[in-house]
Amino acid sequence: MARWQQKIHEIHLHNVLRPVYQNHVRIHDDHHGLEKGVIDIPAFLHGLQDAEFKHPVMLEIMAQREIVESLDYFRANGFL
Repeated sequence: MARWQQKIHEIHLHNVLRPVYQNHVRIHDDHHGLEKGVIDIPAFLHGLQDAEFKHPVMLEIMAQREIVESLDYFRANGFL
């Protein structure tokens, strides 16, 4: 974020589950809710706050249930 902050004008936010393997190829299972996954979402969001990021942050999550859970997560942690 520090390196590209001046060039970033929107963020598509989702989490990524641990990789699975298919035919010895690592596949990341992405576009999941914010609570579960390999990305440290609180650290990322606090980094955005520290950088005073003022552009849109959009959730890019495929499952409706995980969208609701992610919005609840935002509210519970003071990001909404």
